[in-house]
Amino acid sequence: MLRASASRSVLLRSILIKNQFHSSARASAVQPFLMPAMSPTMEKGGIVEWAVKVGEPFSAGDLLLNVETDKSQIDVEALDDGKIVKILENDGAKDVAVGKTIAFIADVNDDMNTIVIPDVNGTTTKSPDTEPVTTPKVVKAVNGSTQTFKSTDGPKLKADNNQTMYPSVLLELEMNGISKKEAIKNIEPTGRNGRILKGDVLSYLGKIPKDSAQKIASYIKDFEKLDLKNIEIKTLEPSEDEKPSSTADTVKGEQPIKEDIILSENIVFHVKQNVDYEQLRKSLRSYIDSAYHKAHRESSSNIYSELYDDAFESLLTQDESKARFKVNFELIKVETEQAYAQPHSNDIFDLLSNNSHKTVDLEANDNRNTAPTESEYLVSLSVKLEDQYSDALDKAELFMSLMRQLQF
Repeated sequence: MLRASASRSVLLRSILIKNQFHSSARASAVQPFLMPAMSPTMEKGGIVEWAVKVGEPFSAGDLLLNVETDKSQIDVEALDDGKIVKILENDGAKDVAVGKTIAFIADVNDDMNTIVIPDVNGTTTKSPDTEPVTTPKVVKAVNGSTQTFKSTDGPKLKADNNQTMYPSVLLELEMNGISKKEAIKNIEPTGRNGRILKGDVLSYLGKIPKDSAQKIASYIKDFEKLDLKNIEIKTLEPSEDEKPSSTADTVKGEQPIKEDIILSENIVFHVKQNVDYEQLRKSLRSYIDSAYHKAHRESSSNIYSELYDDAFESLLTQDESKARFKVNFELIKVETEQAYAQPHSNDIFDLLSNNSHKTVDLEANDNRNTAPTESEYLVSLSVKLEDQYSDALDKAELFMSLMRQLQF
């Protein structure tokens, strides 16, 4: 029934109250006028001044009162016609809780002499000579029919007096004429830290079974923490396909031997006759190291493809710094000849022959006998793959292709 001119959120909240007032005004001559919430975080406020006196009618858009918060003063206007029947919180009232009944409002045409104002406190009387009995309380429902619920001696669990109730709870309480004070006193909470939930109100009104809210709360509490103390690791039995065909094939407790993947190749090449074996081996070792590092640096993907991305490839590569294979080699001289002199180059390609036999001029070499101009060597390569890496085979084959260049 209210609209505050301060903010859009207050206007939306007021529209909800307005809709509620319209739906229930036909069933009851008097409606409670609740302390409005001027902001989502507002819990209490003050009443600066009422602009309408008791018995005075008002129209939609008229100023009803000024509400004071800790930040500002806000005008509260009426969205419908009506009249003030009774004011419970007068001018200057402080710390009025949001949702508390501060006045009663009736229709413009209602007779003030015939209007019955409900008791806000909702107290019950007890006979001093008899045991306490529960008194049925009759309230008006939204559809105009009456319903009764019993007001118990008090909840087993105490509700939090300082709680901020959910809008759904406040709406249900207002629709059934229950004040916040009465709800805290009589309704047993099932929410965390004594918070009243909508299910608690419905259970109190008898709209749902009494134990429904407790059962749900108990179920949630039971599964807040999982008991993992009795968990046992299940032993998986081997399937029929995994079972050995005969006991003679395997020995109990013996682990299967994993065979290494090894690439082997023999490469034959020719070098100049006068090259020393140790010098050749040293140069070959240097070339193998260079080919080894190049094979590890090169990507196994096509770097010239439009789909190739260096950053993406680095994400897919497993342990990029780990070796993909290990190399062992053996250098074997196929035929041994006496060399005339030893060149001082360490480059393997400088030591290689051009694969053409040349005749040595006797006069140009101080009349010495003609000797072979090249020697034949064989390199036996053994490359052991680290097969836990998916690109190990590709990099090993790249290394082999680099080594085959020695044959040309």
